[in-house]
Amino acid sequence: MSLIQRVTRAFQTLSTIELDEQSRFGALGELYAERLLDDEQGICLTNPIIPHPSKPGRFLESDFLLFTQGNLFCIEIKTYRGRISYPYLPGIGFDDSRILQEKMGNYGEALFTKEHGNPLKKTKYFLHHLKAYLSKIDPRCRKLFIYPVVGFSELADISAIYDFEAGMISTTHLPAFFEWHCDPARPTQPPPWLRQVFSQIPTWDRILTTRGEWINGVLLDRELVFQGTDKRVYRLPYAELDRISFQRAGLFSAYDQLTVTALGGQTTSFQSVKGELHLRRFGNDTQTHQLRNVRSIVLGVANKRLR
Repeated sequence: MSLIQRVTRAFQTLSTIELDEQSRFGALGELYAERLLDDEQGICLTNPIIPHPSKPGRFLESDFLLFTQGNLFCIEIKTYRGRISYPYLPGIGFDDSRILQEKMGNYGEALFTKEHGNPLKKTKYFLHHLKAYLSKIDPRCRKLFIYPVVGFSELADISAIYDFEAGMISTTHLPAFFEWHCDPARPTQPPPWLRQVFSQIPTWDRILTTRGEWINGVLLDRELVFQGTDKRVYRLPYAELDRISFQRAGLFSAYDQLTVTALGGQTTSFQSVKGELHLRRFGNDTQTHQLRNVRSIVLGVANKRLR
């Protein structure tokens, strides 16, 4: 299956189901698990983030960074229900810095309105700082043009704000948007230097719990620390790792089989008796997870040395 087919399938999933952030990444399990999809068609990075330019310890983020058909796209997905429009200000006109969502309550309540920032403007703001960040990795990124685009769920009526050329569209129109920007004169494959840049863009650190829930944030520790069956304490630097998985023989098993995949692709196995990790969510929300309750760890920020 080609990259564009995988991404289109993921977008179609988002078009028909209203998902919260955590569930959204569950639905995109294939994209997330591979994190850096790479085939003859292009590259796709899920949930790229960069350090906030003025708030230390904070990050700017988007949903996808996709190279396909010779172009680079930054994609924001919105799974809203109801009617979406721009607010009208008397004497001024429509204010496109914000959008209004009008929908019925989940339990039959009366129509209510919720205000959001314009996601296309948010994406353009992200792109401005993304290019500055990428230019430090490779100066050639200064000349990159990245198309911003927002895909709204098919559950939303976006007729009042729909603008195909600007990139305010439904998720089902995303493949057509990519095709519309296709330039036959450009190579369809990303150059090697751009692939290298993609590999250095951070994403959230993520853990998959034994309940099947993906939780994203920033790992506060620099190492995975655990005790083995030999009673030795092991310390594995996150900066050298790509992902970690745990297998268990059962609820009362004496240890977990721990498989570590390094950045270079090499795998090593250990037997883990106990350990824990600390994940900072948003703001000051810090979670402690016992390793026995974790199924997988995928390193994003932690292996990019962003501290």
